[in-house]
Amino acid sequence: MQAPGAVNVVVGPLPMRWAPIGFGLLWLVVVGFAASMRLETMALVCRREAGQAATCDVSWSGPLARAERFPPGAVAAVEVYEHAGLKGNSPPSYVVTLLDGRGRETGVESYAIQHDAEAERDALRAFFADRTRLTLTREIRPRPATYAMLGAVLLVGSLIILHGVSSGGRLWIALDEARRTARIHRTILGVPIRRSVQHAAAEIVDARLENREVSAHSRQRWEPEARLILLDARGRKLPTTAGYLRAPGQMQAGLRRVREALGAQSPPSPKSPLALEAPPAVSVLAKHDTPPAGNVASALAPGPSTLRLFLWVALVAALGFGGMYWFANETQGWLEVEAESRCELGGATLLPGASMSTALDPGSYTIRVFNPNVPGDWETQKFEIKLHETTRVQCRPTRQ
Repeated sequence: MQAPGAVNVVVGPLPMRWAPIGFGLLWLVVVGFAASMRLETMALVCRREAGQAATCDVSWSGPLARAERFPPGAVAAVEVYEHAGLKGNSPPSYVVTLLDGRGRETGVESYAIQHDAEAERDALRAFFADRTRLTLTREIRPRPATYAMLGAVLLVGSLIILHGVSSGGRLWIALDEARRTARIHRTILGVPIRRSVQHAAAEIVDARLENREVSAHSRQRWEPEARLILLDARGRKLPTTAGYLRAPGQMQAGLRRVREALGAQSPPSPKSPLALEAPPAVSVLAKHDTPPAGNVASALAPGPSTLRLFLWVALVAALGFGGMYWFANETQGWLEVEAESRCELGGATLLPGASMSTALDPGSYTIRVFNPNVPGDWETQKFEIKLHETTRVQCRPTRQ
């Protein structure tokens, strides 16, 4: 065996998990593009010469920028159309629509509350009817919640890709001159992601592989895993990774490089203190074997893949809900409704005894309350939402 000296060995490149990488990229392309389509800014500009018919330009800026022009007198009517939600229990939206003489429709503004859409429709009708008014301008920008949704989509896709990339990279093993300190770190695309320093009781003289098989539930078969172990002269084990890697071929090649650098000539005899018995094949649901207490990496050993996946999903969900709650609390106000009579708010209907709480943008809103003592059986009430404040509405008739 050669004299002690510094050792530097690189193991890898280790294989990446291409399935989650491909799924993450597909998620970013499909879901990310669909979310970015909501980042449109609509601009409606209508002009007219005194006493003449108005000319209107409608433009949308965003991933698919487009524009539409209405020549003088081309706007024949302004209507409000109700668009059902994507799901049966989601509220509808109300779109203010311009119609030309041929009946072609151009939606310009969308509202969650029907009365707001009808008020905007009446304002547009008043402009087209009043030939003394020369200009009308409307601009609808994406809501802050839309940007938050796009950020959440990008975060989820990035985490999925990171999960697939995290198994790859290279493993760097460096021993000092006395071969009693091993400095180990993993890199992915040249970026260090994990570092550990382990101290041996005696000179590190050899290396071995621990092999096992785990159940690949997605493929209904068993797959081999391996972990590179350093051995000192007293037979103490120093794992180079926190867990086993599904790269037995690369780990075997790395073992050869480490043993050549250490000058190890042949495997130790079964009675030698350097002999290492590989653990039996286990399932990912079985308890992992634990190296000696001096092993720093064992504290970071991963649990079962199902548990890790659950924790990742829980973490992403918690961050997403926490981010949305923080965003709503910082940019919106809160509404609490207690229904003493039947009432309608947007597309939601509350029966007597029901209650609801939601976040809304600051501004004026209306709620319809069932009242058989008024014409049409419905009474309209108004309320204000203020930033950072909670508005409480008692849904009950005010006129008897």
